[in-house]
Amino acid sequence: MIFNIILLSLQLVSAGVIVSREMLSLFYEKISAVLPATYVAEDLFTIAFGGSNIFSEVLALVIILFSVLILAVLRLSFSRIKKADTVEKSKAALP
Repeated sequence: MIFNIILLSLQLVSAGVIVSREMLSLFYEKISAVLPATYVAEDLFTIAFGGSNIFSEVLALVIILFSVLILAVLRLSFSRIKKADTVEKSKAALP
């Protein structure tokens, strides 16, 4: 839960919605490249105020989506393997 709060705070600051991205420090500029809120904010600004093509931001969001899905599948598979090993060890320990 702490990780989610920190990540949400970083996204709110680095997305350029609260403070313009040009005014942010180099740290926030670099971290905004990997956080999805930046791309969502750019797309919303483009749709609301007009602008260039939103394809690059949508592509970045799709890449982030698939990365998170792959990490989630790996996490679940490792936890199931660990759980299966624990169950086998407990069955082996029973007389």
